[in-house]
Amino acid sequence: MPKKDEFSRFDGIAEAVVSRAERAFNSERSSFQIVVYLHENEKIELLRRIHARLREHNLTPRELSPSHRDEHVFTKLYSQITEASKGRMLSLVTDVPRGEKGMGPDTDFLQYLNIHRDTIAREHLRFVLFLHEPDVEPFMRMAGDLWDFRSHTYWLNEDLELRKDKAEGFSWLDEAAEDIDKNNPEAGEVADHLARTRKLLEETAGAEDRANLLLSLTQWFQRRNMWEEAIKAAREGLAQLEESDASSLKAQLENGIGYMLKHMGHSHQALEHYKKSLGISREVGDRWGEGAVLNNISQIYSGWGKYDQALKALEESLAILQEVGDRKGEGAVLNNISQIYSGWGKYDQALKALEKSLAIRREVGDRQGEGVTLNNISQIYDGWGKYDQALKALEESLAILREVGDRQGEGVTLNNISQIYRTWGKYDQALKALEESLAIRREVGDRKGEGVTLNNIASTYHRLGKFAQALKALEESLAIRQEVGDRQGEGVSCGNLSVLWGKMGNHAKSEKYARLSREILSEIGHDDATWAKGLIKGSGVVKSIGKAEPSAKKSKKRSRPKKR
Repeated sequence: MPKKDEFSRFDGIAEAVVSRAERAFNSERSSFQIVVYLHENEKIELLRRIHARLREHNLTPRELSPSHRDEHVFTKLYSQITEASKGRMLSLVTDVPRGEKGMGPDTDFLQYLNIHRDTIAREHLRFVLFLHEPDVEPFMRMAGDLWDFRSHTYWLNEDLELRKDKAEGFSWLDEAAEDIDKNNPEAGEVADHLARTRKLLEETAGAEDRANLLLSLTQWFQRRNMWEEAIKAAREGLAQLEESDASSLKAQLENGIGYMLKHMGHSHQALEHYKKSLGISREVGDRWGEGAVLNNISQIYSGWGKYDQALKALEESLAILQEVGDRKGEGAVLNNISQIYSGWGKYDQALKALEKSLAIRREVGDRQGEGVTLNNISQIYDGWGKYDQALKALEESLAILREVGDRQGEGVTLNNISQIYRTWGKYDQALKALEESLAIRREVGDRKGEGVTLNNIASTYHRLGKFAQALKALEESLAIRQEVGDRQGEGVSCGNLSVLWGKMGNHAKSEKYARLSREILSEIGHDDATWAKGLIKGSGVVKSIGKAEPSAKKSKKRSRPKKR
């Protein structure tokens, strides 16, 4: 007799199986779960507990046994599962037919399952397949594509779990695969990549080799704007290296975490990781890594309006990248230096840096960088009132960024195109571009950019006299900018709220936001502090800034602002 509590841990597995199935029924999505068992009594016990949980969730089980019942085998199994799924019944496929002389799973049956695997997503099938542990390897070899369609895999035997100890931290890859929208055209590719990566991680013995795989996975997630998954992969990589001397690899992973956190709007946390990466790079003499991280650190300071610190980091980064001959990095840093000068209103110096950046990026074939720099060149022309030249640069930038699939850059460029149309009084075209920009920025998790675009949507509604819609967008913009630590943007949104409340006749609120705006912009030494000061009387008649990326006046040149 087994001990009373020998299988108590199966309660959690049974609940997870049924909960996943229930969510699939409620959301009209598929659920293909696999249970791997070593001993027959484990399978029997789990089935008993699944039946009990299904009754608790008002779902009905339907057991299918292809090994023992002809009506459940070739060309019939999927139709049986389809019929059950439509009736809110969870199919439990309890066995796999054996091949000749009982050696391994039946090849023809596995081929049938694999060939018709698209039925799972198309018909929203919900079923659980039980696999004997020795059958897992031939199953993956002969029906590997089907394996990639699974929502989750459970390993019942504790010995099997122990065998997977070195990969214990990788189970979240199954959850990431499960969360993929099956209607996404890339869903199959993503699931396949995650399955292959987990298998590689489980088969890799060396900690540094696993960390390298996780660094590659981090970058792969990053390219798809899967920020949380990218951070998880990078943290797992660092965990693998706890007792390792692989300092350069640690620096890259810390830098990667910083990059992801910044794009999620957590700039203070990002800076902590960047500083760790910088310290490691300097310790081991990794000059290229040092230059790259300094460039990233500069973007944090720039976002906070600390332009002196940002420029210092950029100039140090530029010197290092020129020393090591990194032309692509040099082009990126020159582009970022231009933004500091632009923020100070020194447009001639900004344009000079941008032209150098553009030449280098074209020289090395950095198409994405070329699109970014053209976008920034447009802002200089915009600041000078040369709107035709600004729009031409923006349209060229947009075409390139769409060509290379840079969704975040596309969101920025659409935002900036809207500002040209708004200046020309073409408000419908401006709002259309802004709505496209907002959708993209939300899609890619660009919280800071979302705050910018909402501010500009508010300014456009303001111009149209739609004050209620403007107020809603501005309040949302302010909340986001406070959340991500965008001090310049926060000051601008407060100023625009002051103007709006003044127009709506609430002078108390107008003065409150004007004081907040002046306080914030003066703190960071931004020129618009003077603009905010003029709002404090609460007249509500001062023109709103509106643009805020960057805040550009129409003078050709301004002197560097004094710090307070």
